[in-house]
Amino acid sequence: MLYRILSLSGSGIRGIFQAVYLQALTKSLKTPFWKNFDLVAGAGTGSITALGVALEIDLGRIANVFQLHGRTIFKPRPSASLPKGPRYSEKPLRAALESLFERLQLRDCRTQVVVPAANAETAAPRAFSTLQDPGLANPDLALFIVDVALASCAAPTLFPPAKPAGERRTYVDGAMWANNPSLSAVTHTVCYKKVPLNNIRLLSIGGSETIKGASFRRYTTLPPTSPDMVAALSEMLLATQSQAANDMVAMLIGEKNVMRIQPPLDQGLGLDHVDEALERLPPLAEAEALNDVGHVKAFLEGQDVAPVPPATAATAAESQYEFDVFLSHNNADSARVEDIALKLRDRHRLRVWLDKWEVLIGSPHDQCMQGIEKSRFILLAVSQAALSSKWVAAERDWACVRDPRGLNVVPLIFEEVDLPPDLKSLNFQDFRDPAKDAESTERLAALLQATMARLGP
Repeated sequence: MLYRILSLSGSGIRGIFQAVYLQALTKSLKTPFWKNFDLVAGAGTGSITALGVALEIDLGRIANVFQLHGRTIFKPRPSASLPKGPRYSEKPLRAALESLFERLQLRDCRTQVVVPAANAETAAPRAFSTLQDPGLANPDLALFIVDVALASCAAPTLFPPAKPAGERRTYVDGAMWANNPSLSAVTHTVCYKKVPLNNIRLLSIGGSETIKGASFRRYTTLPPTSPDMVAALSEMLLATQSQAANDMVAMLIGEKNVMRIQPPLDQGLGLDHVDEALERLPPLAEAEALNDVGHVKAFLEGQDVAPVPPATAATAAESQYEFDVFLSHNNADSARVEDIALKLRDRHRLRVWLDKWEVLIGSPHDQCMQGIEKSRFILLAVSQAALSSKWVAAERDWACVRDPRGLNVVPLIFEEVDLPPDLKSLNFQDFRDPAKDAESTERLAALLQATMARLGP
């Protein structure tokens, strides 16, 4: 008989991905979501969603912890600029968790639970769990859900250590040793439930991560003591730990018994970058759930399922181009252009080259020219400032060298201007009214996608 485990990795505000993904998934599952699993495990903010699932709390309410309270939870303390203490107070997080979990205890969970944390005094790993030796009492059952979640979410430098009621020790983020709690969940299952390894099925969901090599590129180009270097190293440590746990679990229970959902982001996203996470991740989660639902259902039913390619990777795998669009613009239009780029990328699944996202140390000119070479379409943000820019003119010239007929160039008209002859004959898109940028971007994306579908990779 199958023993099914749901494992949710730690991911800060990126935990919104897991909550929205599972919420979208439940729409296609006939049974209450918790009944699809015998055990749920969650680390960091993944513990919030995991505990919510185990308590049969509506996943929409869980997603609201991130969507409605994220900006308050990750609001820096007035003294956060001082060189001591964590960046954020635990009070907003506690208030959001109390609203969700009230006075529920671990004993109230409908399915088995494993939530890792780390002892702040001894550095020893700690797993809060409903599982225990059958002949022994389990003191964890009396712990309040709010305290367990706070302990697992207490990421060093972000939140203060947490001390659950009834515990003598204080704890920090479970991601310190089990950012991906899959290995801990399987170990508890084998030790306390005596389930044969080949009877275990594991659905493991990450909180999204950067594309392979992105952290490494940052690591090789940053000063060794800079905050950005610390962030890059932390991201690499968490990602490596998660992958190692996933690989070891696959070695133990067999690759066919593991399904890992971890769609990559094309740009880095910090654990506390709230606005960007709330903009980018919910639509990504919904798209991935729609792509995965058939595979997930079959997997949980015990069928052998091939690895699920991320929905966001489908176009990339088939195309000869690394990017779908290159955005050429003048600095005066950069804020508006970046907003359009975000919509094209996050809502319409297009791979976007934007200088702010792609240019690293070295020659910006050479990197921009390479970006044009790697992109299928060149979008020209046309304004008076852009037409007066030698830089934009150089990008236009290079695009014409690659395709003299200009079939890959799409002017985006930002304001009333006298178009040069080489642009007048092209199929331009009207962006003259900034208030209608969302609508204009929808039309642009539809045009690009229809053209790619007709022409093929």
